[in-house]
Amino acid sequence: MRAERLRAYVEDDHSLTLQLPPEVPSGDVDVLVLYSELPGVITEPETPSKPKTLEEFDAWLAQQPAIDRSPDEIVREIAEERASWD
Repeated sequence: MRAERLRAYVEDDHSLTLQLPPEVPSGDVDVLVLYSELPGVITEPETPSKPKTLEEFDAWLAQQPAIDRSPDEIVREIAEERASWD
């Protein structure tokens, strides 16, 4: 799955018209609309700050949920995902 980032304008009648790049194939797509609650202001989603030290990274890592899959299960899932790309 790929994503294209486009700027667009929502008309007063709430319609939206987009022209996609030629490499986008025809067919069903999902559309995600991001908008600000302030008229005319589009904000970027917040991105978490990156740890600056090894201690900050260790603290972040300790807060992550445990993985309940074995390494073999993870490798199998990755192989299944790659096989679905063709």
